[in-house]
Amino acid sequence: MKVRYSNNINAFGGVNFVLQEFDKLKIGNILYDNLPSLSPKSSYSWRDIFYSFSSIYFCGGNCMEDAKTILANQFGSNPIFNLCSPDTLLRRMGDLCTDQLLCNTKRGNVEHQYNINQTMTDMNIKLLKKLGEFNKDEVVLDYDNTIIFTEKEGCKMTYKRDYGYQPGVGILNEQNVLYIENRNGNSDAKAFQLDTLERMFQHLKTITSQELTNSGQMPLLTSMML
Repeated sequence: MKVRYSNNINAFGGVNFVLQEFDKLKIGNILYDNLPSLSPKSSYSWRDIFYSFSSIYFCGGNCMEDAKTILANQFGSNPIFNLCSPDTLLRRMGDLCTDQLLCNTKRGNVEHQYNINQTMTDMNIKLLKKLGEFNKDEVVLDYDNTIIFTEKEGCKMTYKRDYGYQPGVGILNEQNVLYIENRNGNSDAKAFQLDTLERMFQHLKTITSQELTNSGQMPLLTSMML
């Protein structure tokens, strides 16, 4: 048995195996094909941005600044991707943001705030397809509204009597997030729920119909709403 010594050993070297798996799935190509074009002079690709962002959480971080405080000394010369600075990550994530929508129900005077990101939703569905989540005889889709408590400026009081958001979330096969529509904390689950569900199924119909008909038959889609 030959023993090889390396000067590039670091505390988070194991994450490279995850990133190499991303490369095998050609995640970078999906990002390139579905996200806004970057300047040819840009130092970082969407692949670098996604890998940097993912590595923060894979390595125990919980905010963008950890790209510097946790990863910079370890991944400064990583051979798989170029580590982005926190400022670069925040700027590029900001480029993907969409404006909020304001609406009111026929009854009541509550102003509802929604955020719908079609680009990110479509890309997320394509990533799930790449992972083989639709290659099953039965696909289970569970829809629910969940509260995310936060002290971020602009969030509103939830029915739990604390501030936060209450997004509508579609879960595929009990473990994968398929669809998200963010809504402020004061919007109850039933408000405009039909509109949200119609948009979710329209995304599925548009993105998956062609590839889900491999044998001329769509898999059975079992939906649950809690």
